[in-house]
Amino acid sequence: MLYAGDSGSFYFMDTSHRTHTFVRLFLILLLTTAFALLLSTAEASAKLKIATGVVKAADGTRVTVTLTSKTSLSAKKKPRGVKVKAAGKTIKLSRVRAATASAGYTSSWQSAAFSGADAAALEALGGKSVKVTVSARSGKTVRSSKVTVQTVGGSPGTPGSVPLFTAPGRDMSGNEAFNYLSKYFLNSAFSDCAAGPWPHCAVEERYVHCPNGYWGYQRTSGTGADIDSSSTFTVTGANVYADGSWAVSYSTTTGANYFWQVSTTGIANGTYYFGSSADPIGPMVWSQPAISWNYLSGVC
Repeated sequence: MLYAGDSGSFYFMDTSHRTHTFVRLFLILLLTTAFALLLSTAEASAKLKIATGVVKAADGTRVTVTLTSKTSLSAKKKPRGVKVKAAGKTIKLSRVRAATASAGYTSSWQSAAFSGADAAALEALGGKSVKVTVSARSGKTVRSSKVTVQTVGGSPGTPGSVPLFTAPGRDMSGNEAFNYLSKYFLNSAFSDCAAGPWPHCAVEERYVHCPNGYWGYQRTSGTGADIDSSSTFTVTGANVYADGSWAVSYSTTTGANYFWQVSTTGIANGTYYFGSSADPIGPMVWSQPAISWNYLSGVC
């Protein structure tokens, strides 16, 4: 840059170092802003999702909480305790020691079993919101979460002692039978994990039947080698027996055929037919409404 001196002469002054300094400061500011933005984005994506349920089973009624995050959590932010304030009391949950996700974060928690008036109060929470407190080394997170109430059958091998389905006192078949059992079959699921959707079990298989004809099958392990298929189904046969147990058969648009027999306590045994092959399925546990690990508030 050209400057005029005191004597009237002119001389050049090099200001390039000022420009370079300004550019460096601008770049540092830009990188700092971008890094802060990335941190805030990562923090947002790591936000925990909370799904709360009340599960009615033969051995009692439990409160369940499933925590998920799309990204993995640091040791300071991993949940170490969960409490639910519901039905006039604060309920402490214990972590279910089962599978872990290959990506992100997933954990399941459940309370001790309740019975009598306490169980009835919890079962009345369907569709209502409760306060969930998640504790970590970094602090506590308190969030409101809507409750999904689910009824499940007895565990395979140790059937529940309480009949789940109203006994008609006589056998039925065809349309009469389907009209009778549809309230139990539609919006239901059969699973080989009695404790609930994955990750309560290391590997879970689950069949879903929705009132709109949606059919789903999931094999979930969290390893990335999972199966998640869907189709529509058409009922081809139905039977209801005097004691309340029932059977249903259906075909899917993929060309598969299934036959299920369900005991009064919700134990389901099936057969899968495809072409000339016939493969047994089960025993599994009936539950309603139909949920899955990725739709904990309901699939249908």
